[in-house]
Amino acid sequence: ALGAVLAHRIPAHAKLVVTGTGLAAGMAAMALVPTAPALAATAGAVGLLSGLNGPALITAYQQAVPEGRMGAAMSTFTLSGIGAAP
Repeated sequence: ALGAVLAHRIPAHAKLVVTGTGLAAGMAAMALVPTAPALAATAGAVGLLSGLNGPALITAYQQAVPEGRMGAAMSTFTLSGIGAAP
């Protein structure tokens, strides 16, 4: 719910850079945290960043694809994202 509230108030470029950096740091931290509560908190933060990152990526991708190729492009984008988020 927090991601949905914040999503439209952050510029797309900032969202992509900040969430991408946060995702990389968060996933690295998930491998290093020593306790289950710390892992749960880190995973929650990574999930929030992933939720903010996905819509921004889709918007950027839709703007870059030629008009007649949208269906094939979105199918490819969807397949490329499988397993990319924790």
